Amino acid sequence: MTVPEETDASEADREGRALIKRVVEHLVRERGVKQIIDVGSGLPAGETVHEIAHAIDPSVRVVYIDGDEAICLRGQALLAQADTVLMARHDLLDPEAIFNDGAIKALIDFDQPVGVLMMFLLHLIADDAKAHEAVAAYRSALSPGSFLAISHATGISFSSRTREEIAAFFGDFVLEPPGLVTSWPYTELPADPDAALAGYSGVARKS
Repeated sequence: MTVPEETDASEADREGRALIKRVVEHLVRERGVKQIIDVGSGLPAGETVHEIAHAIDPSVRVVYIDGDEAICLRGQALLAQADTVLMARHDLLDPEAIFNDGAIKALIDFDQPVGVLMMFLLHLIADDAKAHEAVAAYRSALSPGSFLAISHATGISFSSRTREEIAAFFGDFVLEPPGLVTSWPYTELPADPDAALAGYSGVARKS
């Protein structure tokens, strides 16, 4: 029996949201992160990053970043009443603009640890040099104790990278156990062997 494509997409979306929830809960509950920047967030929908974080600690401040004007306008309208949440329009490849944005700096103290999420994003960037250069700039700008979370697909329809190439995005940040795996934080392989080829995810801390 052939599974319809939309069913596959729906399952992938559920798995993706479940992964984000596990990452955010780890950062807030286990690591005490008070500030989160979700880069390439898309429109906040479903169980959002700030809702997951606020269920644990209502004081956590969250900034969503996306480069699409329409998405940002809708997101800003949705979040207009939230004083601990912001949506800003920026290009992933221009981290300097993000770190110098006055509205973001009013909410995020970059002298304190920040959790940066880059979930299902980097495989959309074809240029290896630009992708690695941009992520290195984020790592450099973050204060010690900050975290970087990445989920990167390896499918042929994306900018496929090997596990080693994906690991390089973390630089000298120390990976949280169990490291760079197919379904963080689980170490076991998925029931479907093909799913193990879908990509890798991990969370790492700046010392």
